[in-house]
Amino acid sequence: MEAVQAGCPVVLTEDVYLAADLVAAGAAVFSPQEPEAAAEVIGGLLDDVERRSEMRAAAHRYTASTLGSDSVARQYSDLIAARR
Repeated sequence: MEAVQAGCPVVLTEDVYLAADLVAAGAAVFSPQEPEAAAEVIGGLLDDVERRSEMRAAAHRYTASTLGSDSVARQYSDLIAARR
């Protein structure tokens, strides 16, 4: 999550927690677990400056809306309210 919060394009496998959410938000891409396929995905990102820029912006939007202090406070408030 630190890389996402820093706006770094992230390459994840499907079994990583929040991977599907991050990919759906445009902040990450899926990679197969095979080394050659992963290298191809990473290489593709290294060659695509525009895509990395778009992923960086998406990462900032995702973290602001999901991990920002207001969002976290709202999530805790909702959790507490649901337990009452």
